[in-house]
Amino acid sequence: MFDLARDQIAIVSAKAAVEKPGTISELRESQRNMLGYRLDAFLDAARRAQNGLIPYLRRKFPDLRINKSLAKVVGHITKGTLALPEPLKSDILAYWDAHGATLKSYRDLSQHYLIVGTEAKVFVPSEGHPALMFCLPNNPSARPISNLRYDNPQVHVQDFVREQFLHLLVFCYSILEQLLDPQSTSALIPAIGGRTPLRIGLGAGTEAYPLPDVGDIENHVQSTLNKLHAHFNAKRCDA
Repeated sequence: MFDLARDQIAIVSAKAAVEKPGTISELRESQRNMLGYRLDAFLDAARRAQNGLIPYLRRKFPDLRINKSLAKVVGHITKGTLALPEPLKSDILAYWDAHGATLKSYRDLSQHYLIVGTEAKVFVPSEGHPALMFCLPNNPSARPISNLRYDNPQVHVQDFVREQFLHLLVFCYSILEQLLDPQSTSALIPAIGGRTPLRIGLGAGTEAYPLPDVGDIENHVQSTLNKLHAHFNAKRCDA
């Protein structure tokens, strides 16, 4: 996530330094590929983080047959063939319905079909800061891929990555907190087997967003971690 933000800043800053104000220009192929590969790397890492919870579930519930894929775990819970306790079960389903399934859809699209981001463009305004137009399809599960849509609504890459990361972070903390025994000092060892978008033009259907501020992203992550630590410490005090 941070590398993607830094690359966007570097690429757009370099582009803005040589383009005339009031212009929209495409990135070079190498620049487009760099952003696309950074996005692919995030999707792959986030999907692996989802599945990374499974070994902990298996360690906590050794008598249950728990699939290695969180997506399949959700399927078994929905079918009633996996009896996880509450609120663990509800928390997994709630995350998956709100965020997890969407993340998997984008990762599958990236893994098996194409670099999911649009061909990024830089807008250099006459006044103000340059902005980046870099979007995801809003229907990542559509097949064939010729049915993918990128407008109405537009899904801006930076907003998507930040929100998915933060929700995944909260989800992982929540699940692991439930798996830990507050009365035990032993570790749980896994069983191994933003900003307002800028609209460009009237009726153009194209939006750009201001460049991400790495400091802002760090503040978002730190704020979320502080809340999680406070919640976790309060739970331990109550126990």
